[in-house]
Amino acid sequence: MLLKGMTLLDRAIAYLTVQGIERIVVNIHHFGNQIADHISHGQYDVPVLISDERRLLKDTGGALVQALPLLSPDEDILIYNTDIVTDMLLSKLFSAHIASGNDATLLTSVRESTRQLAFSPKGWLTGWQNKKNDEIKGVLEPDSRMFSFSGIHIIKPSLIGYFGQEFGDAPFSVIPAYILAALDHKIGYYMTPESIKWMDVGSPEKLKLAEEYLLKEE
Repeated sequence: MLLKGMTLLDRAIAYLTVQGIERIVVNIHHFGNQIADHISHGQYDVPVLISDERRLLKDTGGALVQALPLLSPDEDILIYNTDIVTDMLLSKLFSAHIASGNDATLLTSVRESTRQLAFSPKGWLTGWQNKKNDEIKGVLEPDSRMFSFSGIHIIKPSLIGYFGQEFGDAPFSVIPAYILAALDHKIGYYMTPESIKWMDVGSPEKLKLAEEYLLKEE
């Protein structure tokens, strides 16, 4: 999909590069051949590697386990959804993550959403709730803080290794995996600053609204 004449993938790569990210891994499945070809012909300022899921889509958690050999074992890893458009300074998120000692830090916000994460008063992930059908994973307490996930998170390679031990190479979703890991790992949150721009462009309707918004800013 294009946003102001630029693919969402290239827009994400450009944003991450400006933010100081030195190596990018892209997982591919749907339209994998086209994306791989696009990347091979791209002119990027940092290495852009491919984690190939064309044979089997690994879901949001399994994708991390598969990509782990391509990632640095000594540095915490930023996970970024290409259907997010933001101008947030990632250095602030990284600084907060490092200072906290978290095994993973999830970017969250206070906004209307049918699915929300539950955190303890001390700031640790405890559960998840789908308000549409009242499905709950993990634990929700009366004093739980309920936030929406903003599609960006930082994770230690060691925690991805833990996921690999628990789930092997099977597809799995990262949020239930985080909730499982939260029993003996520090999974925290970082609140999206109110002053920044953050848009979900994961559908044609949302993409159109984002384009209209960005054109007004010019």
